[in-house]
Amino acid sequence: MTMPIGDKNAIHYRYMETNTDKARQTRRPKGTGRVYERNGIWWVRYSVSGNRKDESSGSAVKKDAEKLLKIRLAAVATGTLAVIRREKSTRVKDLLELVRISYRSRRRRSLADLESRLDKTIMPLVGHKRAAEFSPRDIDEYIGNRRDTGAADATINRELAIVRRAFRLALQQQPPMVASIPHFELIGDIQNAREGFIEYPQYKTLIDALPGYLKCLTVVAYHLGMRKGELLDLRWTQVDLRNGVIRLAGRQTKSGEARTAPIYGDMKAWLEMEYADHLANWKQVPYVFHYGDLKIGPHLGRRGSGPRSKKDATTAWKEACMAAGMPDLLFHDLRRSAVNNMEQAGVPRKVAMSITGHKTEAVYRRYNIVRHRDVHAAGEQLQALMDREAERMNVPYDRGQEKKGTNREQSPRGGRSVLPVC
Repeated sequence: MTMPIGDKNAIHYRYMETNTDKARQTRRPKGTGRVYERNGIWWVRYSVSGNRKDESSGSAVKKDAEKLLKIRLAAVATGTLAVIRREKSTRVKDLLELVRISYRSRRRRSLADLESRLDKTIMPLVGHKRAAEFSPRDIDEYIGNRRDTGAADATINRELAIVRRAFRLALQQQPPMVASIPHFELIGDIQNAREGFIEYPQYKTLIDALPGYLKCLTVVAYHLGMRKGELLDLRWTQVDLRNGVIRLAGRQTKSGEARTAPIYGDMKAWLEMEYADHLANWKQVPYVFHYGDLKIGPHLGRRGSGPRSKKDATTAWKEACMAAGMPDLLFHDLRRSAVNNMEQAGVPRKVAMSITGHKTEAVYRRYNIVRHRDVHAAGEQLQALMDREAERMNVPYDRGQEKKGTNREQSPRGGRSVLPVC
């Protein structure tokens, strides 16, 4: 049976109308890309400066492709697509190398410490990870791994700070090596501040126990509270015995600022003795503190004297401290001792900080340790205050030593006396 022409036209019209509606429903607006399936994997297509880009989502789930498309379209709109493409092939070790380069170019004195942390700990644990996938979960895993090896929380925080610095430097590159910096939540509430210090009698005992080349160094450290590195780099051209001052150049200090410190107390006699020895025997050595013709190293040993100098020097310091009855004393505790002495002497804090080299008062206060005798002195001062107040009111302050036969007619609050009649 032949179908009428009019009926064929009607069927064709209805067919076209139905498929056009479906196409209109699935078609995305222009400029918003599309997702499509190829061999069971969903792909995304978007345009960059008029050029079509196709990228696999790597997933058989359509929603994953749609999510990827949104990310790529946002990157195109913000101009960060090149960053994302670069970040895909960037490892954390590439970022950490930026920190190493930064330290070297700025001649940071802690470069050796940084390289030791990078090569021994940080690189092996996180260097292989992709920077784009580094997340707070990786940070938590790092903390757990380091704690399992016995690392202190403060040490872990310093290492994580290096990784965070790496991401910040990567973001500053042109073009940036990362699109964003993950949230670094360091370990909080670390109570690791040392409270070691010595008083004058202990200082005298320590001087007697130390080897000759460490005596004058310890005297100056106890009096001025300078950092060990600053003292070990001190030269005779910076010591003015006539005017009684020591001048540090900005390149020698941690803050980069020049400082002046007074010569007082035992320092004058010890420095004069060292200078006389310098003129008689060691004119070729520019340093104030030295071992023979060699500079004293950071471990208080003879720099350049061989692999055993660090061990020998450490043993010499520890043996002297043990002989003086202070086996746990560190050289840095002399810095705290100097701060305590300045506080006790009433030196204005601003002046004291200029001598010791503290830039912030918060750090300076950590070095000002309250002594037991200071607490007792505070108690005596408060007791004297109570006695004066009680005397002013004509009421003896109860110190557990009330005289027999005392019978007050009225209490300090105006009521009747509650003291017993003896």
